[in-house]
Amino acid sequence: MSPASRNRSTSWFVVPLALAVAQASASAQVQAPERPRAEGVPPASQPASEGYWLRVTGDAVNLRSRPDVNSLAVARLDRDSYLRGVGIDGTWHRVEPPAGVFSLVSAEYVERQTTTRGVVSLDSGTLRVRVGSRVSARDPLSADVQTLLERGAVVEIIGEQDGWLKIAPPPGVYVYIASDYVERVPDDVVGMLQGAAPRVRYSESGGAAEPAVRTESGDAPSTQPAAAVDMSGPHGQKLAALEPRIRAEAAKPVLEADWAALLSELTPLAEQRSEPRVAERAAGWVAQIQQRAQQQAALRRAREMAADRANERQRMREEIERQRRQRAEEGRPFDAAGQLVPSFAVETGKYGLRYKLQNPLNGQVAAYVEFPPEAEIDVSAAVGRYVGVWGTRYRDQRAGVEIIRVSDITVLGQDARPAPPAPAPRP
Repeated sequence: MSPASRNRSTSWFVVPLALAVAQASASAQVQAPERPRAEGVPPASQPASEGYWLRVTGDAVNLRSRPDVNSLAVARLDRDSYLRGVGIDGTWHRVEPPAGVFSLVSAEYVERQTTTRGVVSLDSGTLRVRVGSRVSARDPLSADVQTLLERGAVVEIIGEQDGWLKIAPPPGVYVYIASDYVERVPDDVVGMLQGAAPRVRYSESGGAAEPAVRTESGDAPSTQPAAAVDMSGPHGQKLAALEPRIRAEAAKPVLEADWAALLSELTPLAEQRSEPRVAERAAGWVAQIQQRAQQQAALRRAREMAADRANERQRMREEIERQRRQRAEEGRPFDAAGQLVPSFAVETGKYGLRYKLQNPLNGQVAAYVEFPPEAEIDVSAAVGRYVGVWGTRYRDQRAGVEIIRVSDITVLGQDARPAPPAPAPRP
């Protein structure tokens, strides 16, 4: 296949054209607006005239205010979003802020001319432009300063936030995305999108995690771009009949979608050669559906593992309660007693750090113990005290010692020493 043909093939599963312009929903408590002053912040400059296209290859990828994982996430993008890169800073791409990303300025110093246009109005000095975020609510006064605007500068207003204006980032303001989660797209491939700007898909899910598999209802696989594909042939007619089924299946919750049947019907259409443009289009669908099927399988495995862990915790809780009832009925004495201290000689186990019960007078170890979370024991309140424990003994082959998995504990003394024995009666 020629390079041009490969580029055309790539384009068939590009996200459809649209601009996702959304207002941020996060609000913040704001102090009284400050009168901005220039303090070492560079003035706004014109953006670079040259650049390159980037496609986001992960889900819920953070777009940040600086090339630093500790900087504020200004937005979170979904797979197949397209960005215009202008340069590289280390392992980050510097990109032009996409539609929907915004900056903040104090409304006090902007004279509104229309609902979407304002002019900076200052007696002196410059106006600070601060970072805005679609995913994090914070006081704008604590946000980084992106640039400074002179008196008379025109701003595009896209919203309001507690005495602040949300504005389109001024020229010279850029945002950053980690290079691990994007890939460059040739200009000629993007050019096949009929000259319209590729859309940005914002993920409104919470959390600070970097790219992660969606765990609830997913977006529909990308609709193929409206390019000139002759669908009148027998293979094209089959593909045209399949596409509504693809969209209908994608509208279902992730775990309910049945991709196997669609893949079995799409694969022959992608492999046939009598209608090459139809084959390219079908191959785009196959790639997207395979990705959805992988996400579905990962979600199933994650939920099965979570269910197994929940069942195991429930069994453990029931066993602990059974042991407690049995101990109360039998009046069984402690399984071990001693001063409770952390043990660093025995490696950590399933429940983390292990402890030992030792004789506070000579340091002799009476038992090694561990505390499952299902027992709901406040270990920190008992450390250093003389305690008695009940539980189940078992031998840890790796550690080479017997361990008591504690189901209950009682403090026998406020200090580490056992209570002295009662004096013997006189004859």
